[in-house]
Amino acid sequence: MPLLFDDVSKDVVDCMFVYNEPVALFLTGNSIRHKKRLEKDDIPYITFGELVDSERSSDLLKPVLEDSIDKFPSRSVKQKADAGIDLYKRKKEDLTDDDYERIVQAVLKEILFTSVLYEEDVSGVEVPDGALTLSWKDSENIYVWDAKFVDNWENGETKLSGEHHKIKNHLDTFQRESDADEFGGLAGFIIFSPQVKLSNLKTLKQRLEERGFRFDSEFGAVCHFPMISLLYLHELVDQNHQDVKSKQNSFRKHLHRLIAHASNHAHEPEEIEDLDRVTDVSKEDIDKLFDYHLSAARKEFEEPNKERYLRNLESTIFG
Repeated sequence: MPLLFDDVSKDVVDCMFVYNEPVALFLTGNSIRHKKRLEKDDIPYITFGELVDSERSSDLLKPVLEDSIDKFPSRSVKQKADAGIDLYKRKKEDLTDDDYERIVQAVLKEILFTSVLYEEDVSGVEVPDGALTLSWKDSENIYVWDAKFVDNWENGETKLSGEHHKIKNHLDTFQRESDADEFGGLAGFIIFSPQVKLSNLKTLKQRLEERGFRFDSEFGAVCHFPMISLLYLHELVDQNHQDVKSKQNSFRKHLHRLIAHASNHAHEPEEIEDLDRVTDVSKEDIDKLFDYHLSAARKEFEEPNKERYLRNLESTIFG
């Protein structure tokens, strides 16, 4: 996709990385001053002056467009995640739901590798945003996830109003049409959001049950994973805290346990007391995962079979 710019902000470059679409930039006016930064980020571009001076514009354009097709799909997982995190921290108030979903996926992909975003190809109205596996050498678990950008920055709204029926349909669709049985059934549903009141998770679980979704031994928790906790988890993994990169089986095992079992901390104790399979992940929970569980784990010589798990998720076709 060729784009004409009179200026190229950092936000534009970050969006390019997060969306990962092949782009060639046509620079005019003030945007020419960004040439060095674009070259550093390996982003194909051509200036308006070069195009005007060329005898045959097609000869000049073709290699630039081909370069964009080659380079953008090969962006590293880390590049996409770092750009997404930076965009979220700087421009949170201006993000769309689609922006947020892609940022969550970029971060999950770098942390776990085994995560897919279905909305890249399929309408999110009909299917869940994505799925991920938390699998290790002795167990396989698959989760459906949705990125709910429900924090309304004008009035502080943090509810899941109108989402219950859609989420129930997403879970039904996934169980019916995916290969979840290969993973021993669906392990749970995760909401990634800037902010959701825990009382809304209780309501969500109740509404799912009222609409006929069974919470049995095959289905685990409804989990809220706050964005602040996801970014903190990414930070510790990126730093290789407690040598996590050489303890991938233990990491996935304990992250699964953290998501699937009730948290000990209670920000709203009157709301989550005695709730069955409704969980919330805090930064304190993540600290415990690393500094208690992973600190005692030994380095591993065998990693989870990430490629197989990811291949199964990506092969899921809805409708």
